Amino acid sequence: MANSEFEKNSIGWQLSQLQQQVGEWLELQTMRLNKNIPQLPEGIPSWLVEGLKAIAWLAAIALLLWLAWYVWRRLEPYLMELKTRRAVGRKTTSRTSEVPVEAWLKRSQTYFDRGNYREACRCLYMATLQLLHERAIARHQPSRTDREYLQLVQQLPQFQSYRTLITTHEQLCFSDGEVLSETFERCRQAYREIARQEQISA
Repeated sequence: MANSEFEKNSIGWQLSQLQQQVGEWLELQTMRLNKNIPQLPEGIPSWLVEGLKAIAWLAAIALLLWLAWYVWRRLEPYLMELKTRRAVGRKTTSRTSEVPVEAWLKRSQTYFDRGNYREACRCLYMATLQLLHERAIARHQPSRTDREYLQLVQQLPQFQSYRTLITTHEQLCFSDGEVLSETFERCRQAYREIARQEQISA
């Protein structure tokens, strides 16, 4: 008695019951659907009926594939950003806390002198993150995204400058296009405004 009671209360038994109920419900829905489909006239060749069924199935599968593709295209930028942030965060977070702001600024100038504006901008971004870390506004975390950094700095006096650096970094992560010196100058000016505010605060 106790053994049969346990079998009826086990997860496996409950799942099999649920599976049976879902199967019965689907069968009932299929029967209702078949009743509502108009009957084809007599005398239509069976190969034509089977061909129409195959076309209907192909259309349904194509619609499902298109829907899956559409949803993926909509979610892909967010998934890629999260993946990139985690990968970059794992590589840089441990090192970032060890690299002082001045070192990031020197690296930025070195890359600028070599004409590598992409890396020069990235170093300014890293210097900014180090400032946020040192001021305990946003401690280094591997999973933190640029959008999360923007939320954390939106109440700071130099929000527009932070925004320039963070959004530029975000764009550079998802673009392989050429980075012009004007982009770097815009980032450098934004960093200078942040640094000026830091000196006032100190």
